[in-house]
Amino acid sequence: MTRKIGLISGIAASVLALGAAFAGTAPADTFGTTQVHLTTDFRGGSSCLDTISDSSHSDFVAMRPC
Repeated sequence: MTRKIGLISGIAASVLALGAAFAGTAPADTFGTTQVHLTTDFRGGSSCLDTISDSSHSDFVAMRPC
């Protein structure tokens, strides 16, 4: 279980870094909201991990069913 949590944390950090890097290279008024989607499989069920960067460059991660 600890290994899974570490993997999820690592994925979340990578996605956040990718989202921040992409948002940093694009003018906010051109792209508005940048979404990076990563689909993962948890216990046979499908979930999506989203990193959302808004125009103020604040990033957050959301888990949701796909």
